[in-house]
Amino acid sequence: MAHMERYIHTLDGRIRVKSPALKRAPRRAAEVERQLQQCAGITEVTTNPVTGSILVQYDSQRLSQDHVLSLLHTVGCLAEPRRSEPRTTELFASSAEFSRGVIRTVAVSTMEFAVQRLVYAIL
Repeated sequence: MAHMERYIHTLDGRIRVKSPALKRAPRRAAEVERQLQQCAGITEVTTNPVTGSILVQYDSQRLSQDHVLSLLHTVGCLAEPRRSEPRTTELFASSAEFSRGVIRTVAVSTMEFAVQRLVYAIL
């Protein structure tokens, strides 16, 4: 069952996911709760089939965020496990975009300043 989550919100020891797999599916939500509560390190699971929301509280000393996300994937709440850290290629892409933006901004500002000085000199 491949469902895409709508959002993920995380804090240390707590993850909330809004998943269409649980929306208007109270039996499925109850089954997901039961499955996750059996996992060592999960301290509490709350689902809301009206909104499709699932809140997982866990012992962050025993489980990593990535492990909990993998568990959510296993029970069908996530399309694929997510990594908590951006991939290196994503960082390089973001850095390159940022650098291009800075260079573009500096070039435009310099050009505006030069045109402004030229206008002042002519007047």
